[in-house]
Amino acid sequence: MASRRRRLSDTFDPRMREGFIAWLKTKRHKDRLLKALEGNRDSTDRKLLYQLGKLEEEWVLSYHKGLSPVQEQYQLAWYCFNQHLHKETISYLEAAEKLIGQLPQSIHNAEYAWRCASLRLQIAEKLNEWDHVEALFAATHSAQQHFLLLEQADLGCRMLYINVLGSTPALEKKVDIIADFLQLNVLEHPSQLAVLYTACFKMLHAPTDLAHYFRLKELLLTIDLKQVSKGDFETIFSFYKGYITARVNQGDLDFEKELLESFRFAIDNHIFYEDEHLPFAVYINAAAIALRQKEYEWAHHFIENKYQNILPEERDSAYAFTKGLYSYFTDQLEDAMMWFSKVRFEHAIYKLHTRHMQLKTAYKLRNEDLMEAQANSLKLFLYRNKGLYKNHRESFNNFLRFFLQLQTAKKRGPNKLAKLRGTINSHPLLADKKWLLQEIDNLLAEKAS
Repeated sequence: MASRRRRLSDTFDPRMREGFIAWLKTKRHKDRLLKALEGNRDSTDRKLLYQLGKLEEEWVLSYHKGLSPVQEQYQLAWYCFNQHLHKETISYLEAAEKLIGQLPQSIHNAEYAWRCASLRLQIAEKLNEWDHVEALFAATHSAQQHFLLLEQADLGCRMLYINVLGSTPALEKKVDIIADFLQLNVLEHPSQLAVLYTACFKMLHAPTDLAHYFRLKELLLTIDLKQVSKGDFETIFSFYKGYITARVNQGDLDFEKELLESFRFAIDNHIFYEDEHLPFAVYINAAAIALRQKEYEWAHHFIENKYQNILPEERDSAYAFTKGLYSYFTDQLEDAMMWFSKVRFEHAIYKLHTRHMQLKTAYKLRNEDLMEAQANSLKLFLYRNKGLYKNHRESFNNFLRFFLQLQTAKKRGPNKLAKLRGTINSHPLLADKKWLLQEIDNLLAEKAS
């Protein structure tokens, strides 16, 4: 170990040597370290040489902040390679490859597996080790193919996810190129991560073919989560959950149960947790979906037992909002208004949802004055908050417009209500369309009786 580190220090090019000496002067025991560096080639102080070598590694990595452990070892290998220290390069490459083998599968690690294989190939070529070049070339090609498949599948999923959420077809040609690439580059022995990304791409690329959805669902629910990095699994799971949400928003009611199941799985396995904290948006959405599915007992247990996992600054508002939802869905309407009044979110979208729920609660209470006040509050909020997404503002403005039309139509005959129902049902961008249609159906049933 000492000889390797001693050689590293002795073989700097002049510019790097000057930089290292200047940096070394800021360290403890600088006189002894500088003496060892500047000419004491016969030194037997192994401890001193080891310390010098560790400092040298620190100096090299000081130029590259925020590196992962794999990146650090690769960076040291690359540095040694440029200094023509091939044995040292291989030593660092072995350390990097060992880490890659121990860590969960990720696109990041796949990239560095390819880089390591490529660097080994370059060393073999420089040392004229032609007996090994063919095998190393095959290993490099395989690692590159694996990385590029993951990278392209991830990019394709992101493009398709935008389209699933309702965007322009401008990306279709690029997606088709990626689809062709994935079809032509089928891995002989794909990793679990490659299987997941490929299945996710197929689901998003052919959204009407439910076989792809159920294939991805099976993979997600059965995979050993320790095999795949948390970041990559959460990315794929986000695409999966977004696909389900899009189906629900398109009126596919069968997928509401699928959405609740996805949230339960995510919460049970701490997916989307941030430093052991449950994001308040996940907490609220899980409770809301359970309540829509009339899973009142599960929702109550979840609300009361999981709010402590939310960050303190968001905890009280998230708890109050979900308690308001629970009270609304269980017809404890006075309690619902009380809980909603305690919500103090900083996030505009949840301020919007709070006012939206207050208006619906006032409607169920049949309190005309309160309903008018809440309608004005929602209208003023939508007017003032220019930071809301255009689609959010438009869809909730449409909700408010049709809600007010409903108040007028219900005082007239069933024909007016039926006409309004047809208009609402055909509207493409409308928040809470299902609720408006259900209220009209209730009013029509009352008038028919």
